[in-house]
Amino acid sequence: MKNFKGKRLLLLVAIMLTFAFMSTNLAFAANANLKSLEVQIKPEYDKEKTVFMMLTGELDQAASSSDKLTIYTPSTIIQDTSLHFCALDASGQHQCQTYDKATVGNLFKFDLPMPQNTFQIEGYFESIKDNGGKKTLDYTFKAGQDIDELTISLTHPKGATNYKTSPPAQSTANDNNGLKNHGYSFDNVKKGKEYKFNISYTKKGWDVSLERSGMGAAASSKSTGQSGSGTSALTILIAFIVAIALSAVIFTFFSKRSSEGTSRKQAPVPPKGKSRFCANCGTRLQGGAKFCPNCGSKTK
Repeated sequence: MKNFKGKRLLLLVAIMLTFAFMSTNLAFAANANLKSLEVQIKPEYDKEKTVFMMLTGELDQAASSSDKLTIYTPSTIIQDTSLHFCALDASGQHQCQTYDKATVGNLFKFDLPMPQNTFQIEGYFESIKDNGGKKTLDYTFKAGQDIDELTISLTHPKGATNYKTSPPAQSTANDNNGLKNHGYSFDNVKKGKEYKFNISYTKKGWDVSLERSGMGAAASSKSTGQSGSGTSALTILIAFIVAIALSAVIFTFFSKRSSEGTSRKQAPVPPKGKSRFCANCGTRLQGGAKFCPNCGSKTK
């Protein structure tokens, strides 16, 4: 029983070490640098009381299976079917990726694989504060990796007055929907760099800038995968198979040792000097006697 408990403990340790090893491999996956990243922040865009966020980027080199992308979002990001982390293939098809999520201060950190050179991330967050029609919004961008060229645009909501941004915009331009965008450009942005923005404007009610299409702007994304939190199913499957294989090897090794130890044990030897009985007359014989003391018969 003691050996059985020991084997169970070893099996458990082996499985835990295997999963720890797989998790470490994920953690040390290569963090891809970006050639370009465009960030669009659109308050009250097509979904009331929310801010539409879209990030479009390109890796600085050919994508590989080990590339990992890190994206920071406000912690008020809405985590439903409107949130997409997608790679874009050559035809523009969206390939939504699984991700790991962690909280870093007042931001969420999303880590995901990036099998393509270009990507698009869309979602909504709820950070607009309304004080009788006087609305404010704070947004923090944090770089998850080095970025050669970063552009950030803050959109002026339809019907808003007294619109101000801090810091002041470097440029302004109207988009295809006639909405004014206040732009910022940054070069050679290092991983971990933060840019903080404040938007204020006056606007009564929650009329959106564009009529909603389906469930909102992010609903138009087509995916070839499933988005969600946690490690990918393939990684879990590989870790499970490796754990079983390693456990089987350990179990076989210790079972063999236990079997060899048992086979080396000598058979018990009858104690010397044990009394016997004469086969002829039944008289008790002492150990080592060659003849019966009663009838003289030779003992066997």
